[in-house]
Amino acid sequence: MFQASIDCSAKVRRSPRRALSDDDPAIRSIMQAIIAEPDKLKAQLNVLKANTQVTVDRRPLGASVSAAPGAPPVAILTVSAQLTPSEREALQKAVSAS
Repeated sequence: MFQASIDCSAKVRRSPRRALSDDDPAIRSIMQAIIAEPDKLKAQLNVLKANTQVTVDRRPLGASVSAAPGAPPVAILTVSAQLTPSEREALQKAVSAS
């Protein structure tokens, strides 16, 4: 008995660039849109990156900012400031070291 296996995937598989040369204008326009989409998304991402400015406020909650003329601004902690235990320990060490 003779059995033959036929690989149909080789006939079906085509590159996207090959599909652009097809005569069907609908397929050609769909493939052009698919090929152009990553470039368009990268351009949009680059515009967003260029126009983004992130400001991180690391002052503790409950602090107010005070600045003397000619001096940099300083965060003043109130008694009710919500500090984490590690922040409280660091502050105690900084105060006792000076």
